[in-house]
Amino acid sequence: MERARKDYTDFADFCFKTFGDRVKHWFTFNEPRNTAGLGYDTGFFPPTRCSYGNCTAGNSATEPYIVTHNILLSHANAVQIYRHKYQGTQKGRIGIILDFNWYEALTNSMADELASQRARDFYVGWYLHPITYGKYPATMQENVKNRLPKFTEQEVKMVKGSMDFLGINQYTAYYVRDDQKPPKVISYQNDWKAEIVCMDDAGNVTFPKALHDTLRINYYKGYLKNLKRAIHEGAKVTGYFAWSLLDNFEWRSGYTSRFGIIYVDFKDLTRYPKMSAYWFRTLLTRKKP
Repeated sequence: MERARKDYTDFADFCFKTFGDRVKHWFTFNEPRNTAGLGYDTGFFPPTRCSYGNCTAGNSATEPYIVTHNILLSHANAVQIYRHKYQGTQKGRIGIILDFNWYEALTNSMADELASQRARDFYVGWYLHPITYGKYPATMQENVKNRLPKFTEQEVKMVKGSMDFLGINQYTAYYVRDDQKPPKVISYQNDWKAEIVCMDDAGNVTFPKALHDTLRINYYKGYLKNLKRAIHEGAKVTGYFAWSLLDNFEWRSGYTSRFGIIYVDFKDLTRYPKMSAYWFRTLLTRKKP
């Protein structure tokens, strides 16, 4: 693991040195939780390691935590290199991108409220809490126990505060309820002790329906309205990106999942603006009141 961290730090150093005169906003990792959770717990993403299902090797009870621990140290190493060697002259900023799902309690019961907090800690806090406070959330320490790696005093100093800004990939929200029954398999997902009971399913759509994407417009409209309110209430927001501009190739989903504001015919690559593209154009070009 130390060799992997060193290789990553050397790579980051090369990027800072080579491109830092032009690149002023750096992200060390994009959605690292997916690498750890989907790659080493469920085996859905490469390297497809897990303790159950169709995986040929892996340990869902330990490997996700080891992977995340080393990603956090690699991230902190890269930030340290940038701040000490380049930031003073290049005047850039460095952070990390985390995928955010939100979890709300299904009922007002204390058990469900605690379950929703556990879910947020295991999903968002797994990375954000160490970067902010230098340690994993208390709920993770309590539930994972000795399977959760520990930071040394020196590592705490390095990891804590290791971002100038945070990138958030916001996807959806879920209701959860308490689930205290003994798990059949010990794994990262089961350590939450929270059951997801309501999920979204976007799916694929026909060409005419894809162009008439009023649902996407309403989503962006509502999200941006609340983002504006958060800014007015003091949130420090640098920018917002609509994902994505084009229908594209999405990891394990391939071309079966379409979420761009521009429809792409994958047979000849012809592009067709969806209603949401025209809505965004109007939003970006209108005069401020």
